[in-house]
Amino acid sequence: TGILLSLIGAWSLTILFFDVVFVPDIPGLMVVWVSVTILTMLIGWLNTRDILNNSPLEVLRKEV
Repeated sequence: TGILLSLIGAWSLTILFFDVVFVPDIPGLMVVWVSVTILTMLIGWLNTRDILNNSPLEVLRKEV
């Protein structure tokens, strides 16, 4: 969503305000998209390790 919104914003700025041709760097955007996706999955997995290693009752009784 963030990449799509940034593309729309960049397109509108280049077309409406600067009067230049908008040519997005598709390979660079794909690298960013894959990197953010992998990083999000890795952080989510690392944050659930504690929950997966304990019993459900122990997790529910644990204070935050």
